[in-house]
Amino acid sequence: MSMVIFLRILIGLFGTLFIVFTFWLGAYFHLNVSTKIVIVLAFALAAILEEIVIAIDNLEKRLKIAFQSLELPLREQIAINETIMLYNKLKKGKSDIATKIAIEDFEKIHILLKQAEKGGDFIFHDIYAAKLIALKELKPGAVI
Repeated sequence: MSMVIFLRILIGLFGTLFIVFTFWLGAYFHLNVSTKIVIVLAFALAAILEEIVIAIDNLEKRLKIAFQSLELPLREQIAINETIMLYNKLKKGKSDIATKIAIEDFEKIHILLKQAEKGGDFIFHDIYAAKLIALKELKPGAVI
């Protein structure tokens, strides 16, 4: 059982007990009906505020699942969002050869990342860039 469901059940049980307790105490202390209603409505307002807090917490969790880039540093988030906006803009607007080549390479990035994540083989066409990355990873004194 998730924490949210447990919290909702707990508040529901306490709410029911609180309402019964309010009417019992109202009869014991001879409170008028309007006082009892105000007390019950105050608890109802607290329960509504609790639901709002739970909803906001769930929304934050769902947004982080839906938008994985939120886990990245701000600079990387901005770069990824700009890249997606450029991709969408080019896909909708231009149809020249350079744009088609750029879109094709962008779509290959997804395949490249999936292969790298699986630890599989992939073809990297920019040999110069690949060698620079490999050189950056070398430790002092390592032999190529």
